[in-house]
Amino acid sequence: MFIFRVLRGVGIGAVGVSAVVEIIRFNSGAEDTGRYVRVGLLLFIICYGLSSLERSIETVRLGVKAEVISHLAYQDGLTELGNRTLFNERLAALEEQKQKGQLEIAITMFDVNDLKKVNDQMGHQYGDQLIIKAAGILVNTQLENSEIIRTDGNEFLIYLIGYSDRQVNTYVNKISKEMKNLPHEFGAAVGFSMITDEIKTLDDAINEATLEMISDKEENKA
Repeated sequence: MFIFRVLRGVGIGAVGVSAVVEIIRFNSGAEDTGRYVRVGLLLFIICYGLSSLERSIETVRLGVKAEVISHLAYQDGLTELGNRTLFNERLAALEEQKQKGQLEIAITMFDVNDLKKVNDQMGHQYGDQLIIKAAGILVNTQLENSEIIRTDGNEFLIYLIGYSDRQVNTYVNKISKEMKNLPHEFGAAVGFSMITDEIKTLDDAINEATLEMISDKEENKA
């Protein structure tokens, strides 16, 4: 192990080989220089290979770490859905699709009712479980060409591409029904907005869906 550690610190070239030879001579007293030069070269090559392998492993490790960090930056920690940061980046792509003539874009909003009451009366762990179950309903009923985003504590946004008003309305009603089966049966408020022309922007649709969701929440309280 002593020789190996020395070899690891030698470096590349004749200095490294010379040092190997001298160390082996000192430890063994042997005079067969040619033999020990060959041994030294072999050990040097092995150490150099290990050093290169270590650098490669470190490069891969750093790359994986960067990828994980990047992934976490766009993921909601509780539900593992996309977060608002991800959606903000998606907006540009959606706007581009809209400009290319893809005018059937729907924005839907869901807000789990009375989450604050659950947190205050039962504890945040129960509130977290409620959010996780709500996210599970959205995932299990997800349509193609759509993405689910958790935008806030109890709020989810889903955008859908290529669906008619009737299809989106059916989808929203189905989720609303499923949400009523959540623990405590508080359900969720819902709102949606369709983009079917070049005039309405994505921001317009988000605001419209949000206002409809707030109105639905107020009606449920009445």
